[in-house]
Amino acid sequence: MKIIAIIMFGWTLLVGSAALAQERVSVNSEGITTLDPPSIYRPDRYSHGKLVPMDAQMLFTAGQVGADQNGDYADGIEAQA
Repeated sequence: MKIIAIIMFGWTLLVGSAALAQERVSVNSEGITTLDPPSIYRPDRYSHGKLVPMDAQMLFTAGQVGADQNGDYADGIEAQA
């Protein structure tokens, strides 16, 4: 499980460590950090990631969409990936 958490945390860093310091990161009273990097389209009813403190930190990610930060979709699956 720790390996999965490390891989998922690496994905977050890949998206952009600068995004973690911007306004689309929030921490609730239970210590759960919500991650919505500005380089990725912000979904309406879910977040792109959750970082949950425990013995090891775990990052939960939701299904991603092929939209840019304006909500526009690229043509074709390759361009969206």
